[in-house]
Amino acid sequence: MNNLSELDLGGNEFSGEPPSELGLLSSLTFLNMFLNQFTGNLPSELGNLTSLTALDVRFNSFKGTLPTQLAGLLVLSYLGLERNEFTGTLPTWIGGMEDLTTLLISSNQFTGTLPSELGALTSLTSLHLSCNYFSGTFPTQIGEWKNLSQLLVNNNQFTGTFPLEVTSNSKLMQFCLDNNNFTGSVPQEVENDWSCTGPYSC
Repeated sequence: MNNLSELDLGGNEFSGEPPSELGLLSSLTFLNMFLNQFTGNLPSELGNLTSLTALDVRFNSFKGTLPTQLAGLLVLSYLGLERNEFTGTLPTWIGGMEDLTTLLISSNQFTGTLPSELGALTSLTSLHLSCNYFSGTFPTQIGEWKNLSQLLVNNNQFTGTFPLEVTSNSKLMQFCLDNNNFTGSVPQEVENDWSCTGPYSC
């Protein structure tokens, strides 16, 4: 199966730890493990899949920190990690994935401050960080993300002023900051109808 380019396991009842042999499928561009019952750590061998453009492991029971080997997935445009039990800080190598348009890591147990390297992801259209334990201030570079349409950072422990230059982005459709410790003033642009309804609660 070395020539396999897409593997979709989503919406089943697979359980246990995914086999490390997944890392041998070197031609994969799409790997979907969404909505199963996978457990344990995310296999470090996934870092061998350097052609991956989409990796979706949302809605499982993965735990532990993200393996550093994932830093090699430099052509990823979609990374979905939501609704698992991942821990630790968001790694600095995430900033090397400059093709990312979608980064979904809500509803995990991530802690600490966001790395400044996150600011390099200027192609992002959707960023979901909600329902974690992130703290500290938000990277000011977010004001330069001109393609952002979804920004969900609610239900964390962020502090300081938020770089509200992002509110001038005409593409922004959903902007959720609630349940943090942000301070400072709120610009008039926030009166726009940015809906925070939907499946964004913890």
